[in-house]
Amino acid sequence: MGHGYYSEDLIEKIRYSNDLVDVAAEYTKLKEQGNSYIGLCPFHNEKTPSFNVNPDRQLYYCFGCGEGGNIFNFVMGLEGLNFIETVEYLANKADIDLPTRDSSQDKRRRNKKQQIFAVHKLATKFYHYLLLESEVGNQGHQYFLDRGFNEETIKKFRLGFAPDRWEQLYKFLSRKDYSKEILAKSGLVIPRKNSSGYYDRFRNRIIFTIFDHRGQPIGFGGRVLSSDDKPKYLNSPETPIFDKSHHLYGLNLAKRTIRKKEEAIIFEGYTDVITAYQAGIKNVVASLGTSLTKEQAKLLHRYAEKVYIAYDADTAGAKATLRGLDILKKEGLVVEVIQLPIGQDPDEVINENGPSKFKELIEQAVPLIEFKINSILPEKRFKDIDDKVAAFKNVLPVLNQIEIEIERDEYLGFVAEKLGIKEKNIGVLKRELNKYRKYKVQGNKDIKSKNRYNNTNDLKKELDKSQTSGYDSAIKGLIQIIINHHEFIPKLKQRLKPDEFIDDKYRQIIALIYRFYEANTDFKVDDLLEEINDQEIKKLLLRLSIQDVVSGDLDKMFFDHISKVKEHQFRMKIDNLDQRIKQAERENEFSKLDQLLQEYQKYQGLLRKEGN
Repeated sequence: MGHGYYSEDLIEKIRYSNDLVDVAAEYTKLKEQGNSYIGLCPFHNEKTPSFNVNPDRQLYYCFGCGEGGNIFNFVMGLEGLNFIETVEYLANKADIDLPTRDSSQDKRRRNKKQQIFAVHKLATKFYHYLLLESEVGNQGHQYFLDRGFNEETIKKFRLGFAPDRWEQLYKFLSRKDYSKEILAKSGLVIPRKNSSGYYDRFRNRIIFTIFDHRGQPIGFGGRVLSSDDKPKYLNSPETPIFDKSHHLYGLNLAKRTIRKKEEAIIFEGYTDVITAYQAGIKNVVASLGTSLTKEQAKLLHRYAEKVYIAYDADTAGAKATLRGLDILKKEGLVVEVIQLPIGQDPDEVINENGPSKFKELIEQAVPLIEFKINSILPEKRFKDIDDKVAAFKNVLPVLNQIEIEIERDEYLGFVAEKLGIKEKNIGVLKRELNKYRKYKVQGNKDIKSKNRYNNTNDLKKELDKSQTSGYDSAIKGLIQIIINHHEFIPKLKQRLKPDEFIDDKYRQIIALIYRFYEANTDFKVDDLLEEINDQEIKKLLLRLSIQDVVSGDLDKMFFDHISKVKEHQFRMKIDNLDQRIKQAERENEFSKLDQLLQEYQKYQGLLRKEGN
């Protein structure tokens, strides 16, 4: 005899038709070690793995809390089921049909949740049968074939078709002796508003069956075949067995591959998952909505250490991607973003270019922080310091999320490069980031601190100062050399004209030195100072003349200073041209634009040449 309802032979068949390693791995991440698998115990909290599964004996034991037994003990302990419910649960996983028990009394013993599971299993068979075996489902069947799904894939994902009838599913389920209360709670039928009775929720739609990670059908997604029908997509409502925030579409089929690779790819749509799976990319799931949830992240972390996210490259998809990234990261997953071609979803990429193209995109995926920075700082030329300061302020919250200082410094350099800020000036950005981090810790409670932080003038002044300090030093160095070593004046005249100097005071000083040198064979700084009326310029020249020239190779210092001056002047010219190019683009002045672009390229070339 068996355990009251089922024979010992049937129970043994169910036991050995399920692999304890697979079942246990749905609850904790297992790694092979010798002849066993080990992992963190799902029965108690621990940091060091002490949970062991022996695949040969199909037994488990935790050396931390002492829990152990066979597959039935495992499921009963974690799912809170009694023995009969566990047998039925594992039979369903193994797709083993159970003999019917005495109907009325047994159904009353079942709790409502188990009845709703059973109703969904029947509905899955109903929709799937109509799709494949009935003329009613021909249109839906052809739709899936046109999408490129083969018969094996259609069966594996249990795709279906809901007929254009008001009560066909309701009548089918009612004949199975389920109460109206259970059918209503299942979400598959809806009570009529103005009369008694119920009608089917899904009508004239292709059906995507949603399974939980254990492989039990728990809901459906329906898509219209005609563009006239609304809404285009219709999903099961929340029920006692279905909360879309707790599940991932396709996980029941993908979990083994995900566990093996320790990587998962998250899509947005059902068809993306099915197309990728059929193409051999099997570690794929879809979120049941546009934004990932904490529960979905926890579920995925049972199987994966790394997650790729590949949502459609439209505005809604991009926003959902950003929200989902933070949730996955907080759960401890390594996150990278697959950047899809604009206007294409994963399904289209695979169908039009083959799975190899999508695998290339996986290889080119970018880390979470880089994706966020790229989203905030698109590829563009930042026209001036104000533009750069505003952009850097926008990216500070992203940089602040990075806990490891080395990684934070690395991305700070990445941001500086995108903003066109020299490597030597990264220290300015780092000081601003540290100020922001301090503000986030205490500034929210301190209005004065908030006001101090929101003052962008400090950062602007620092960047202005850092970007011009090298230029100022170079010019001052040149002036010091030529007033102390007059033989360098002709060399400087050959390479730099007074009007090439951007700053008016330096332009005046250089012009004055050139004129004085030509007019006086005996060059004396004292005589030169006597000819200067502008007191500010006189003080500057006097200060430079009394300072000693830095010791070293004068020729090398002289030419290094000239290079720095030219580099700065080329950059200023390029920045000016950049603004003029943008203005010409806005005003559609194409002939002027072509001329400006040529000039822009010329100065870029001169800058590169000077840098080398």
